[in-house]
Amino acid sequence: MYYLEIQRADSELLASIRHWDNLKAAISDEIILVKDFTEEQIHSSLLRQIPGIKLYELREQLLFFKGSLLPSKKLPSALLWSPIARALPIQLPKYNLNFFGIQEKVIIKLVPTDNVRTSFALLSKLEIVEKSIVVLPEIRVKSLQWVVLEKRALFLGTPLLPFKGITYWRLNNFLLPTGYEFELPLTSGIVEDLLNRGKENWILVQNDNSCIVIPKNDFKQLSLSSFRLSNKQVF
Repeated sequence: MYYLEIQRADSELLASIRHWDNLKAAISDEIILVKDFTEEQIHSSLLRQIPGIKLYELREQLLFFKGSLLPSKKLPSALLWSPIARALPIQLPKYNLNFFGIQEKVIIKLVPTDNVRTSFALLSKLEIVEKSIVVLPEIRVKSLQWVVLEKRALFLGTPLLPFKGITYWRLNNFLLPTGYEFELPLTSGIVEDLLNRGKENWILVQNDNSCIVIPKNDFKQLSLSSFRLSNKQVF
């Protein structure tokens, strides 16, 4: 069995593997341990791209550096293991779109618009979704992707579900509130590059000009069973 170790302060670096729902994680005061990797996962390029990790093999309750014949340390005892998505919930940092440093300042904001755009995303409270999704046929939800943001659900795709919430339209990798657009749309590419930094993210822009950056790998196909499972973990 393989184990991954990373400093707890660097937990956000594990965002790229949170969608591997077979993994389990345990958190101590200073480190995070992750286990239950498959052979394919342990040799994947995703792991090689995460800085500062240590990979171990477990033999007789001793951890050996991957490929080493000498033990490094004992496996810590009394660890509480949880599914990785539950142990490492998505953080919701808010970025000020009006400031990127002294030399990278970009003034940008949302303004109301009469232009009609197709809604592509819906942000709704989990308690609202829970009451309504159970009566929908499976065929109605299987074309959508979704992710949990604290106690809210963000759905992507069309046609959207008939739930109360905030709808968004798509501009490249931005999700903008319906009825709004960027005041200076030509600067949106600059902002996207600054926020994404070469990674694959959706950028959820809110009415106060702040935004939430969400890795695309965190989204999964919507199904009634996946919703029930994730909803139990949140509540």
